[in-house]
Amino acid sequence: MSTLDDDLERAREILDRDDLDGFFAGAVHDDELDYAFGHTFTDRETTGMQALSLLALHLRAVSEEAGVPPEQVAEDAAGLAERFEE
Repeated sequence: MSTLDDDLERAREILDRDDLDGFFAGAVHDDELDYAFGHTFTDRETTGMQALSLLALHLRAVSEEAGVPPEQVAEDAAGLAERFEE
């Protein structure tokens, strides 16, 4: 298992590219959650599919970390999303 410092360095390497088409980055500090999302896609279908693909990868990573099925993570995330209000 990697350390937080290793993972943070990997994230910086991923984001420090000139050829990115999009990104989603999130951070946790104490109880505060923050994120940034951006892309260069012009059509809604590509934008939606890329965003869903990033979400699917994140769900898979969380499920592996937690040792639970991706479906459970998705259900829990959907429940939490309903609580977040802008």
